[in-house]
Amino acid sequence: MQPGTGRSRHSAYGRDLVLHAHLLVSEPHSADIWHRKVDPSTAAEGDSNGSGPKGLSRLAAVPARDIRKHEAHDFTLWLLENAEVLGEALGLDLELTEAERRVGGFALDLIGTDLATNTVVIVENQLEQTDHSHLGQLLTYAGGTDPSTIVWCAPAFREEHRAALDWLNEHTDEETRFFGVEIAAVRIDSSRPAPLFRVVAKPND
Repeated sequence: MQPGTGRSRHSAYGRDLVLHAHLLVSEPHSADIWHRKVDPSTAAEGDSNGSGPKGLSRLAAVPARDIRKHEAHDFTLWLLENAEVLGEALGLDLELTEAERRVGGFALDLIGTDLATNTVVIVENQLEQTDHSHLGQLLTYAGGTDPSTIVWCAPAFREEHRAALDWLNEHTDEETRFFGVEIAAVRIDSSRPAPLFRVVAKPND
């Protein structure tokens, strides 16, 4: 496969929550709602779908599995080309360079670089609740790539797995960082989905 070149710039607003809004506003009907003039006589009325005052709408959650049906061929490749979304959530200047990187007889989802420190970043993702299998894979890949930043992405984290990442952050050296990131998606009306990332485990620095 051809390597991607996703990059990000640090955002002070993105450490714990990122709404990749440009995907939403790329749709004309969602971009111009803030510029429409509201008729005072109808301002209190709702749209035909009951979403709220005319010209406004609501965010609706979209299951991650519904967006990227196959983890390896869809979600992983999307992240490869959109590293800035994950980078903003983590507060990293992130470049992802390769998907399905071979580590012995296994395949790491994503590998790249923290451009601020020129250190290795690896990402393991899944589209279901965290499980022991992916935790083991994460540590196996870390052992084979010597990363400074290890990221685990999933729609929901079991408390035991979040606690495991916290333990690793407390008992490894300061140059090694573990992150747990919950992934979700939202849309406005019929717009394309936009990712919503929330960091649930991170180093104490």
